[in-house]
Amino acid sequence: MSGLNPDSLTAEIVANLQKYNADITEGIRQIGEEVATELQTDLQTNSPKQTGEYAKGWKIQKNYEYRKVKFVVHNSKKPWLTHLLENGHAIRNGSGRVRAFPHIAPAEQRAVKEFEKKVEELLKNAH
Repeated sequence: MSGLNPDSLTAEIVANLQKYNADITEGIRQIGEEVATELQTDLQTNSPKQTGEYAKGWKIQKNYEYRKVKFVVHNSKKPWLTHLLENGHAIRNGSGRVRAFPHIAPAEQRAVKEFEKKVEELLKNAH
């Protein structure tokens, strides 16, 4: 019989799984950061521009939770405008509605697809 010790085999498997887990977790964090940056650029490019201040207001906020990092893209300069521009709103004197300028939902959908594609690629290429 070979000199294979079951205890050392178990320890080796656990060590390799922990390294794999750490590599995948770090890869997903990097992908999240890349996609958040791409989403920020997309929103800055495709936001309605009257003065340009709203479009320049898109920022990335990194939130840490237990063993997790979340990237939140939000408008820091004029956050109250996001819903009004995305969905339209009633005119102040009640004489109609202002048309919607959908720019957040399409950018979000593109970001989700890109994130999923990059994570699948990471998992396929992981050894």
